[in-house]
Amino acid sequence: MKNEIIYTHILIESLKKKKQALKEILGYTKEQEELLNQENFEEEVFENFIDKKQKYIEVINKLDEGFELTFERVKEELGEHKEMFKNEILTLQGLIREVTEVSTQIQVLENRNKVSFENKMRVKRDNIKKARLSSQSVSKYYQNTANAYNGESIFLDKKK
Repeated sequence: MKNEIIYTHILIESLKKKKQALKEILGYTKEQEELLNQENFEEEVFENFIDKKQKYIEVINKLDEGFELTFERVKEELGEHKEMFKNEILTLQGLIREVTEVSTQIQVLENRNKVSFENKMRVKRDNIKKARLSSQSVSKYYQNTANAYNGESIFLDKKK
């Protein structure tokens, strides 16, 4: 029975750490949103946020694995002695709700950021395409003007 109490406290601590990691990810996601809303979008900064978020995602994955293993050990005991573990169960349920809320906020922001990012990239591609077409037009113009006169002066009258 003492082990189950320790395990429930481990589960609670795991959820608290997960919630904190999710809040960090949420903060970086909000910073990405601000960056996407700026006129001068910096891809390097955006990618830096992705790297930072990836570290927290790895932490969350490890916490989830540990949580699942620990929960498997105490699941049966918690089910049989609900009254004895009532406070711990309520704490776990509350933390799960909080974790779910933060996860939902992240999903909403990520979806918005995805749309903004795609729009930024489309505009960037369009600008590159326009620059390429402009460069090709200028190049063709110079080729045509260079070939049109064949070294003859354009100011000479060919009638003699």
